[in-house]
Amino acid sequence: MKLLSVKFTHDLLDYNVAEMQIRRKVKNGINRIRRRILKDLSSIVQHWKHEVIFTTSSNQMGDYITLDLRTDDPEFNWLNYGTIVKRAKMEDDFMPKTFPGSLRTSVGRGKMLFYSRRLSFPGIEPRNWYGLLEELYYEAFSDMVYFAIVEGTEVAWHEIKG
Repeated sequence: MKLLSVKFTHDLLDYNVAEMQIRRKVKNGINRIRRRILKDLSSIVQHWKHEVIFTTSSNQMGDYITLDLRTDDPEFNWLNYGTIVKRAKMEDDFMPKTFPGSLRTSVGRGKMLFYSRRLSFPGIEPRNWYGLLEELYYEAFSDMVYFAIVEGTEVAWHEIKG
């Protein structure tokens, strides 16, 4: 006597379509946020005498989605992270172009007179631009991921149903 045998199968293609749609929506959302952040970073350095190049990379691995921003520009990094000691002598009427805790910039005033390792003035207060940008865009990033999942699933559902 043979017992009833049931085999459950499901076409994984349906799940692949949904995952593909979600990943596409997330990638498009990351690119939108990346452009907004790069615009903010460009506005920070708009009055600088040299060009600052920013690089970005994004990664989707498992449950994590990251957007990394960076630059190798030493001046930007000194200002962003701050320094313990300042080794530059500035003109008396010097006014900085950037300020701690703000993405806003000004034209500034004055210039560096000279640089010496012998100088030891109080350091540069960190501007913390990366932290400010993370605070500013965290909610938009989270919302983008949520809506990418909702919209991607909806698109996939319509494709699967035909």
